[in-house]
Amino acid sequence: MLPISRLFWTTLTVLLLASVCPAAPSGTILGTVKDASGAVVTGAKVTATNKGTSQSRSAITDEQGNYVLTAMPLGEYSLNSALTGFKQSVFASVTLQVDQQARVDFTLQVGDAATSIEVNTSAALLNTDASAIGQVVENKKIVDLPLNGRNFTQLAALTPGALTTQVTGQSGALTGSTKVQIAGGQSSKTEFLIDGVSSQEQGLDGVQFVPSVDAIDEFKVQSNSFAAEYGRGTAIINATIKSGSNSYHGVVFEFLRNEKLDSRNFFAATRGVYKQNQFGGTIGGPIIRNKLFFFGNYEGSRVRRGVTRNTLVPTQAFRTGNFSSLPTPLLDPLTRIAFPNNQIPANRFSAETQSLLQYIPAPNTPGGTFAYVANQPTNADQGNGRVDYQVTPSDLVYFRYSRNLQDTINPGSLPTNGSLELQSRAHNAALNYTRIISSSLINEARVGYTHLYTFGSPQGLGTNYTVQAGIRGFAETSRTFPGFPSVLVAGYGTLIATLGYRPAIAPFETRQFVDTLTYIKGRHTVKAGFDFRRFHYSEANGGTASRGIFNYGGVYSGNGFADYLLGFPNNGTRSYPTNQFGLTDKQFHYFVQDDFKVTPNLTLNIGLRYEWNTIPVPDNAQSAIFDFATGRFILATLPDGSFNLRTQEVAPIVFPSYANRIVSAEAAGLPNNIQTQSHNQFAPRFGFAYRPFGGNKTVIRGGYGIFYLLQRGNTNASYQTDNVPFIYDDVKTNTTPIPTFNTANLFDNPFAIGTPRVTTRDLKLRAPYAQQWNFSIQRQLLNNLTLDVAYVANKGNRLEQRYIENYALPGPGSAQPRRPYPEFGLGARYSNTANSIYHALQVKLEKRYSSGLTLLTSYTWSKLIDDTNVDSQSTVQDPRNLRLERAVGTFDVPHRIVTSFGYELPFGQGQRFGAAMPALLNHLVGGWQVGGIVQYQSGFPFTPQMAAPDPANVATNYARRPNRIASGKIDDWTLDRYFDVGAFQVPAAFTIGNSGRNILRGPGIANWDLSLFKNFQFGERFRLQLRGEAFNAFNRAQFNNPNTTTDPGGPGGRILSARDPRLMQVALKLYF
Repeated sequence: MLPISRLFWTTLTVLLLASVCPAAPSGTILGTVKDASGAVVTGAKVTATNKGTSQSRSAITDEQGNYVLTAMPLGEYSLNSALTGFKQSVFASVTLQVDQQARVDFTLQVGDAATSIEVNTSAALLNTDASAIGQVVENKKIVDLPLNGRNFTQLAALTPGALTTQVTGQSGALTGSTKVQIAGGQSSKTEFLIDGVSSQEQGLDGVQFVPSVDAIDEFKVQSNSFAAEYGRGTAIINATIKSGSNSYHGVVFEFLRNEKLDSRNFFAATRGVYKQNQFGGTIGGPIIRNKLFFFGNYEGSRVRRGVTRNTLVPTQAFRTGNFSSLPTPLLDPLTRIAFPNNQIPANRFSAETQSLLQYIPAPNTPGGTFAYVANQPTNADQGNGRVDYQVTPSDLVYFRYSRNLQDTINPGSLPTNGSLELQSRAHNAALNYTRIISSSLINEARVGYTHLYTFGSPQGLGTNYTVQAGIRGFAETSRTFPGFPSVLVAGYGTLIATLGYRPAIAPFETRQFVDTLTYIKGRHTVKAGFDFRRFHYSEANGGTASRGIFNYGGVYSGNGFADYLLGFPNNGTRSYPTNQFGLTDKQFHYFVQDDFKVTPNLTLNIGLRYEWNTIPVPDNAQSAIFDFATGRFILATLPDGSFNLRTQEVAPIVFPSYANRIVSAEAAGLPNNIQTQSHNQFAPRFGFAYRPFGGNKTVIRGGYGIFYLLQRGNTNASYQTDNVPFIYDDVKTNTTPIPTFNTANLFDNPFAIGTPRVTTRDLKLRAPYAQQWNFSIQRQLLNNLTLDVAYVANKGNRLEQRYIENYALPGPGSAQPRRPYPEFGLGARYSNTANSIYHALQVKLEKRYSSGLTLLTSYTWSKLIDDTNVDSQSTVQDPRNLRLERAVGTFDVPHRIVTSFGYELPFGQGQRFGAAMPALLNHLVGGWQVGGIVQYQSGFPFTPQMAAPDPANVATNYARRPNRIASGKIDDWTLDRYFDVGAFQVPAAFTIGNSGRNILRGPGIANWDLSLFKNFQFGERFRLQLRGEAFNAFNRAQFNNPNTTTDPGGPGGRILSARDPRLMQVALKLYF
């Protein structure tokens, strides 16, 4: 539930601070006024009038003939320039976009000032005065282009160098949003803003709130070397919500999808059930003309979706113990002698794992997979409300409130287990106020509030399958949230899923205050300000492994499923049943930017940003780090100097056993929140824009900047929850080569102190940052056609990387004695040791809307190299040699071309053909419109790995890369043999494989999304639009990456899944 009281007090505070308060995302109109001879004109008055609200602003040209109108609300303007002795010069229509610097130059003719001359040419199409690289997606593209799911963030992929991927984790599964990876940056480092207010879910770096397509005016993607006003990431996506005007406008709509219109997924036997209804409307208009305006919208979504799951499962022969099809001997774990004919006698089967086998279905396809179509229902409701008030000609205020409610069920990979029920409640609010102190001094400010509540609950909760199976040691830990254990089998992945820590409740909250002062003096436009945010994240969940995690890696028999049948896990985890934590993070960011017009044709963009991000402060001093240098746990303390042992149920149980290894942060010479940090986060920005020929048709631009990156919220939470005494994960590693324990007795009964895992990070925090630079040439080819050729680079430094610190050196026998701290299990370290580098050639051709046609096409040729997987969740093979991780990045796509277009066919009344045709014929022939998005790109890289355990015998799933003896690439690949498994071999005993990371590349993408509209005009005020959209219109099978395992006789090299087939959508919209 939204804390209304907090929002009320925040709003009241802002109103009381009106002298310094805020404004919405805006733009700047600037230019030069000259006479017919080319001489600059001083003292001319330039007036911009908003055509929707009739509100106007004026500026007087300086001694160089320049004028600047900054902090202008977005929209369509008419501009005129006037001076006694000259005829007025008028631009009838200039559209100002978000963060745009729109250049409009005037030439005045001598004559009567009462006479006006309308200029037929458009305003400058190029970015003539700023060095940043980016792309504006205007309203017409947003509402007209085909969008599966009506999610505007998908359109960010129209930006050169941008890729979109589905979000994972809480917020993504709930909001259905996408993550956007832009120009070599990590997807979690893309900042999402709505009206300049953060919509970022900082815990997992997803999008907290995604507005309805019909509520968005436009959005801008800034991808490289943007101004010092912005930070916190390597890219910015800033969307603006529509506002009202002096006319009442709106739309009502219904979008429908049904499986009867869809094709069958390549790997599905039938078409899955799909019923989707998205419905709603918008309305906006005046409350008091020229003064007070409103806008509101509602959108509902009801989805009943059949999703195809195609999961590799053990064959019927394997389930009965018959492994005769394996090319290698199957060993008896207790004797190390091969089973005759690779057949396991039935009397050797584990009763515990047999009890759980009923929840792992047998294959139902010739390929050894279990395929089924699962139901995935989703209900969502959202709305936005906005009021704009022109208090005086110098004071503009608006308030917006947005809300989204969503409930869904994500089905598991198997029908018997793994499904997840999810709920989310998202709120986003903004209060803005602009004060024009004088024509050269303007103050903008902004207050924002976001709140996201999420809840997730797994399938099977309520029945204690772990205890029912006879697995001992879990009667106590699973009592609160009984359910399935988690079963991982080498070669198959997770065959029984408990979804980790679920159930879980997690609220996120961000409060934001921004103030910006702009001062215009001569050739300088100086903007300075600050951005303060307070982020709070808390969670209560069922513990990581309260129902047990069991890993059958094939350590003993040579096959993972055989180990499962015999009941010999190589390791397992047990944790206490409840876990709750929270943290508060404060961010103080300051900036100054000077756009300096050195000459009429050269502008320098010089800025400096300073960021101070506090180390997250844990709620109730619940924070601990394991110091590998001393072997001690360092704990935060309460104000009275004591340790907090009350908020976690397990803390008083575990603390006595480790009391002699626990010290306070103060005793360790550290701040109470344990870590220290650098305060030298200065981020300079420099750029230039140069018009070499004096006009507005050619611009040469370049820029460089440093951009500091925020740490992920859930990573910071790991320090609270993953260490003694606040959580206790008992990680038990079985002995090798002969197992001492089995599934039933791997853990003591009852809960006892065993081998906990530990987590740490660098005690001195080094903030990750990126260096960006670019060089581009823009050229206006025709009146509405521009070409942009750019070199773009992005270098990530000190990126976060996760690896095993308590690492066992390769060798024989049990791995545990070979760890630096054998009394502890796997120890993860989060360290700022990773780097990345991205270089790209980006070519963009854009035609602004004219004559019924709009076009945007871009080609990107790029290379991304890094040494960490997506968003720090890396799987480092050998922590002793991190350099081995350096390879092409997970999202390295060497070639990508994307084209979007919309075309109103030139037939019918008022068109090129049939301008005078009869009304009846016009209803049939006129009003047709086509559009589409076309994408071609290279495939994504992947890493071949052994399904069986690593020969190095280091007791971790990360050291699984084989030896590479050949390329492995197959030119004429098939679905059953995408890469050559024979190119990889098992390394010699106690050695690590030499195969690299991301050495092969999956299938590419070739996709056409197309639309066809028919518009019926009824008078001047009503337009009815019928539309049909086809996603993957030509029903091309587009395959995902193959199974990456390399074990002989296994599923490695097989492609088992594909992206969506052709999906169709029909809609009806009534505009008024």
